[in-house]
Amino acid sequence: QTMGKTILLSLSSRTLSQEDESKKFILGISIGANLLDLNDSWFFEEHSGKVSYSFGVSAEFVINERLSLISNINYDKKIMEWNIPDYDIGIIEPSFSNVNDKLKLSYINIPIFLRYYLGKGKKFNINGGGFYNIAFDVRNESIIDATGEEILLYQSENIIDNYDVGLLLGISYKFELNNKNCFTLELRNEFGLADVSQIPEFVEVKTNTLKLILNWQLPL
Repeated sequence: QTMGKTILLSLSSRTLSQEDESKKFILGISIGANLLDLNDSWFFEEHSGKVSYSFGVSAEFVINERLSLISNINYDKKIMEWNIPDYDIGIIEPSFSNVNDKLKLSYINIPIFLRYYLGKGKKFNINGGGFYNIAFDVRNESIIDATGEEILLYQSENIIDNYDVGLLLGISYKFELNNKNCFTLELRNEFGLADVSQIPEFVEVKTNTLKLILNWQLPL
C-alpha cells in the first residue's frame, strides 16, 4: 500500500511538472491597428498618420509567475497622407488642382520585450523592451483629385531607409475565456531612435508608432 502511494505521488508529481513545463513556452497569433507619426522632419510635417493594420505571430517564454520574455514577428503596413490644395500641375500654363499623396511603408517588425504581470489575478501587465524594423516596400502615391492621374512629387524610397530600431513601452490586459482560450489586448508605443533618412544633411526622420494589438494564445 505504501509503495502504491509512493508510485501515485511520483506520477502526480511528474504530471504536474510536465504541465508546468508545457506552460513555459506559449505561442500566439496577433492582429491589430497602427498609427504612424514621423518626428523631427520638416519634409513630412504636412503628412498625417492614417490608421492601418498589423498582424503576426508571438512567442512567450515564462520566466516566473510574474515575468515573461516575449517576441513577435509582425507585418506592419503604415500609411501617412498629405492633401495638397491648389497644386500647380500645369506643364505649359498654370493649372491648379488638389493632390492627395499617400506615403506607404511595409515593414517586418521584430519586437523583443519583457512583460510583468501585476496584481493578484495577473490580468494587468506592463511591457518594455526594443524593436527592429526591416522595410521591404517604401513608396508614395500622388493622385490628382480632378483627373485621378498619378504624378511624381518625390521618391520616398530614396528618402526613407530600409531599417529602423527603437524602444517600446506598453500596457495590456489579459482575458481568460476558459482554460484553453486566452486573449491579451495591448496598447503599445514604439519610439524610433534611429534616423531613418538616407539624406541626413537634408532631412531627419524618426518614427513613432502607436499600436492596439489583440493576441490570441494558441490552445496547444
